[in-house]
Order: sequence, then structure tokens, then C-alpha cells
Amino acid sequence: MRALILLLFLIKIDCIAQKPMNKKLIDSKLDSILVESNLLYKYLSSEIEADELIDKEKIQTVNRLSYQSGDTLRVIYINKEIKCIYEVVFVGHFSKPISLDRRERSLNFYEDSLFKIKDILTSKLINDSLPIGYNYKNILIPEDNGFRLYKITTTQIPNIIPFGNDFLYRFDIKGRLKDKTIFYNFKPKSYDSKTFKLILVYNKNIPFLFSTDIVKFRLYCKDIDIKEFTAYSPRNRIYFTFNKLTNKIITHY
Repeated sequence: MRALILLLFLIKIDCIAQKPMNKKLIDSKLDSILVESNLLYKYLSSEIEADELIDKEKIQTVNRLSYQSGDTLRVIYINKEIKCIYEVVFVGHFSKPISLDRRERSLNFYEDSLFKIKDILTSKLINDSLPIGYNYKNILIPEDNGFRLYKITTTQIPNIIPFGNDFLYRFDIKGRLKDKTIFYNFKPKSYDSKTFKLILVYNKNIPFLFSTDIVKFRLYCKDIDIKEFTAYSPRNRIYFTFNKLTNKIITHY
């Protein structure tokens, strides 16, 4: 009898824990997710475009650093002597650069500081092995009293969106790890000319759509006819639909 009572108590606690959030709180959270996805898209889109330029020109580099200053995002490539040998600048449209600079130069104070910080923080990460054709991109974003460092799975395999397997690390101003988030397991999705809708089903403890999923959808589906994807959250019992044309999230209860 005691065991039965305990079981019923645990079930009740689990039901309370799984109670969906109210709409006002959900809408507020989705606004912040969309803001973060827009920022991440600037970084990833710019880096991918800059990497393609580097590959075409067959320039040998050792490191890459991206940073935002006002409305401008710069991607600089650094050699073994810790000098910038290639700089790509983006403004507004973050898939087409407004300028390229191939002149070798020293890093300015901000670039040098940020490069050293990124080097220290990424050295603390464990890079798990990925299937052939997949890679990680590390995006460092300064924030109040610290940094957030995204480790995002990308691919060059055609007709694949590498959903999942993304990480977010938060460090304080001294480089000490404050928090680590693993978004969810690797769930790459394939598509072809007949695909008109993509649906993700999250694990039961995941309450919201992920900013990295929005970014990947925008990146890998920007030139095809698929206009939106939907993610289902069992935690909140909600379908979240992101539309790339409106850049908005719609909820379906």
C-alpha cells in the first residue's frame, strides 16, 4: 500500500512539473528566442559565405574570428603569426559581403583580446567525433559580465539540415564556466524537391523551439521552396511553426 501511495505521489508531482506554461510567458520567451536566432544567423551566415570565398581563393589560414560592431559584422582570418590576412565585412545582408581586404595587418586591441579569449574558451570544449561531412562551428558572443559560446553542428552534404547536436556554454568575464546546455540529440533531416513541410518532435522535457534550429532552417533552406518548419513540444503541448518569409514563430495549441 505504501508503495502504491508513493507511486501515485510521484505521478502527481510529474504531472505538476509537466504543466504547460501560460501563453504570456510563452510569447515572451519566443520573442527572446527569435532575437537570439537573428543574431546567430548573422554570425553563421557570414562565416559560411566568408569560408566559401577563402576556399575559392585557396588562402591558407589557421584561425577565424567573427565579431559584431554596430551594424557591421567582420570575419577575419588569422595566420600562424597571429596577423589578419583576409577580412570580409558584412552589413545588412549577411550572406553577401560589402568589402574584402586581403592586406596583411596586425590585430587591433579588441580583435587581439577577443581572439585570445576565444582560443582559451574553445580549448576547454570537448569536440566529440561527428559523421563524415559534418563539422562544428564555434560562435563567441560577448554579453554582460561574460561570454556565450555556441558549438553548432554544420554540414556541406546536399539536401540535409543538421538539426540538433548543438551546445551553449556561458562563461564569466574571467573565463570560468557558469552553465552548459546541450540542446538535444542529433536529428538531421533530409529533403528533396517534393518536400513541402518539415516536422521535428522534441524530447518530452523540451519546452520551446530552439534558436539554432531556426538558424539552420534559414541557412539550409534559403534557396528552396520550403517556407516553414514545425517543432512539437510535448512539455507545453504546443506546435511551434517558424516561417522564413515572415521571420516569425506561430504557436498552435
